[in-house]
Amino acid sequence: MREVILVGASWCGECKAMLDWFGDLTAPGVALRYVDIEDADVAHEISSLPTVLFMESQETLQNVSGAMSRNDLEHTIKSLWEEYDTDMPSIPYTPAYENFIQDEHVSA
Repeated sequence: MREVILVGASWCGECKAMLDWFGDLTAPGVALRYVDIEDADVAHEISSLPTVLFMESQETLQNVSGAMSRNDLEHTIKSLWEEYDTDMPSIPYTPAYENFIQDEHVSA
């Protein structure tokens, strides 16, 4: 499964700014998740907030620290997964880390 995970915190202004539009993104075949670093044990290399993890089959393909614009994030998704099928439905945005842990397979 392909996932884009925004790791942030409630006290982080840049995280809040990204979260304002993050849930509105559409990326066919890619699950969008938000993780509050204070609510979860994140086992990835998080050096600053916000951090965006681009994952496939639970392996990190890319880790971007710092705020990203919507256009930059959309471009990175497309460049990582150029071959993704644009006919696939978008996977609904999931705001809770617990869902990321439990949903090994997201049905579209």
